Amino acid sequence: MDVRSRVSRFSAGAVLAILMVFRAGAAPPDPKHWPAEFANEFFHLDIKVAADGTSIAVQEVCDKILSEQAALPTDASFQYEPAYEQLEIIEAYTRERDGTKIPVTSTLIQTESGNVSSGRFSEAKTVQIQFPQVEVGGAVCSRTRKTEIKTRFPGQFAFEKSLEDRRQWQDFRVSISVPDSLPLQAESQGGDLTEFDTPGQHHWSWAYASPNSWIEPAEPTDVLGFLYLPHILFSSMDNYSQLASIYRGTIASKMQPTAASQRLADELTVGISDPKAQARVLYNWVRSNVRYVQLYLGDGGLIPHDVDTILNTRFGDCKDHAVVLGALLAAKHIASTPVLIGADREYVLPATVQPFVFNHLITYLPDMDLYLDSTVRDARFDVLPSEDAGRSVVHVNDGAVRITPATTAARDRVGTLTTLHVAADGSASGITRLVASGSDSINLRAKFENMNAAQRGEFVRDLLFARDLIGEGSFQIDTAVPADEYAVTVTFRVDNLLNSEDDGAMFLAPLLSGPRRLTDVADAGQRLTVKRFPYGCSPSTVDDRYEIKLPSALQISLPRAVNVEAKDLSYHSEYRRDGDTITVERKFVATPENRICTPADYQTFRTISGIVLRDLHKQIAYRQPPMRPKAFALPRKPVAAKG
Repeated sequence: MDVRSRVSRFSAGAVLAILMVFRAGAAPPDPKHWPAEFANEFFHLDIKVAADGTSIAVQEVCDKILSEQAALPTDASFQYEPAYEQLEIIEAYTRERDGTKIPVTSTLIQTESGNVSSGRFSEAKTVQIQFPQVEVGGAVCSRTRKTEIKTRFPGQFAFEKSLEDRRQWQDFRVSISVPDSLPLQAESQGGDLTEFDTPGQHHWSWAYASPNSWIEPAEPTDVLGFLYLPHILFSSMDNYSQLASIYRGTIASKMQPTAASQRLADELTVGISDPKAQARVLYNWVRSNVRYVQLYLGDGGLIPHDVDTILNTRFGDCKDHAVVLGALLAAKHIASTPVLIGADREYVLPATVQPFVFNHLITYLPDMDLYLDSTVRDARFDVLPSEDAGRSVVHVNDGAVRITPATTAARDRVGTLTTLHVAADGSASGITRLVASGSDSINLRAKFENMNAAQRGEFVRDLLFARDLIGEGSFQIDTAVPADEYAVTVTFRVDNLLNSEDDGAMFLAPLLSGPRRLTDVADAGQRLTVKRFPYGCSPSTVDDRYEIKLPSALQISLPRAVNVEAKDLSYHSEYRRDGDTITVERKFVATPENRICTPADYQTFRTISGIVLRDLHKQIAYRQPPMRPKAFALPRKPVAAKG
C-alpha cells in the first residue's frame, strides 16, 4: 500500500517542482470487478499555516486490510525535500483484528536519500515504513509531522488533495488554520466544506466520507481528473498573474545577456539579419547543444541556473533551457517570455490558483506569435510537440493566461504508401514510404535519426521477421522534404509473400509504421466501454495506401469499401482493381474543435474505431489458376515370348 498524499507544498519537481502522483496510462478495470483491498478508516490532516506561508502538517492515517493480496508486504512511503522541510514519523503500527497494536520498530523504517538516475538529479528523501504482521481484518496506521522551514514562494501557500485511490473513505478530513493576514481561496467538490473564525485566525475544514462506495480512479487521457473527483483546493494567490509575478522574480534577471551569451549569439547569426531566421538558428543551437536533464537540487527545482553556467556545462532542465534561449534571443533584441505549462493531463487550469498543475516551462516569442520547446531535441523550429499543444498556459512576463496552438488534421498527419510487385512464385519486391508531419514528425525523427547503416539493415530484417517473411531490405531517410516533415523509405524483397501452390489471402499492413497508426485508432476506442470524464483528444490524419501488382493468372476477391462520418470523425476505405493492379486506400481523420472531448464524444469515437477495427481485418482473397492434370502413360505389361 502506498499512503501518499498529493499535498502541493511547492516541493521540487519540474518547473515549479511539484510532487504529483498520477496513475499509469493503462485502462482501469471495471469498478464492479475491483478487488476490495483497503478501506480507509480515517485520514486526518491538520495544517497550521504561518503568516510567511510556511506550515506544519500533522497527518494521521489508518487503512483496514480487506484482502489477502493487500496483506502481502505492506508499506507506506513519505517524500520530503530537506532544503525546504523536515519529516518526523511520530508513530506507526499494525493493528491486529483483536485490536492489539504492534509498533513499527526503527529497523523497519528506512530513509532513501536523493535520486540520481539517467537524466535526473534530485535531493528528495523518501522514508519507507514496512508494517509487520499484517493480516486481513487488521489495519496499518501512521502519524507523521511535516514542518516546512522555507517556502518556495515567499508569503504564499497552496494545497490540493483529490481522492483518486481505489478504496473506501470512511472518515477523510482536512483542517487548515491560517492567520487573518493570509486569506485563502478555497474550492471543493463533494464532501462538506466549513469555515469559522477565532481571534486572529481563520479555519477551514473539509470532510468527506464514502463508507459504502469506491472512489474510481482517473481514466487514461482524462483532463486533470481530480477536477471531476472529490477534491479540495486552497491557495493564497488571487490569480495566475500573481503566480507569474512571483516566478518572474526568480527568472527575469537570469535571462539578461552576458558577455559569453552575446558573443555566442553574434557568432551563430553572422550574415543573418532577419529576426525569425536568427531565432531559428539560436533555437536550433540550444535544442542540439544543451542536454535536457531534470535537476531538483536545492533551489534548482524552482530557480534556474545562470546563463554562463548553463553554457559551460551544456546541460539543464526546462527552466535552464528557457533562460539560455531567452538570453541568446535578447542578445539579438528578440523579445521572449518563459511560459508555464502542464505537459501531462493539464489541459485546463482550476479556478483556484494551483502551482502544481505546471510541470514544464517553454518559450514564447510575442513578435512572431510562436511557442518553442527547446527541451525536445527532435522538435524543429515552429513545430510544437503534441504534449504542449492546446494547453492553458501562463506567460511569465505579463501573467497572461493563453492557450497554445492546437494540432491540426491538415498538418499533424502520418501516411504510408506501399508499392508491391508480386511474382507468380509468391515472392515480391516492394517499397514502403512513411511520412509524418507536424508534431508527429518529432517522434518519427527521434526513432530513426541516430540509426547507423548496420542498425538500419537489422531493423528491416526485424520488420520482416515479425511478419514471418523471409527476405531482406534497406532503409533510407528522405532529406528532401519540408522542415516540418520527416520521411523514411524501406525497400525490401521477400520470398514468401503469397503461397504459390494454394489459395489464400493477403493481410494488409504497412511494413513500416509511424507514431500514429490506424491500429492505434482501432485499439483506442475499445479500451473502455464508457468514459466518465472529459479527456484529451487531438486532430489528426492517418492514412495507408497500397498499390499491388499481382500475377495476371490469380483470381482476386476484394473486400467492400467503407465510408463513415460522425460529427468530427471520418473513416474511408476503398479497394479497387485495374487490370493486374490492386489499389487500397484507408484513411482516418479527426477534427475536434478543441483538445477536450466529452464522454459522449468518446461513444462516437468508439463506434468509429470499431468500424476501423473490422475494416483492418479485411484481406484480399486470391485463388490460384486451375491446374491441368499431367498426362502420363501406364507402363505396359510385358508380353511373354512364345516358345
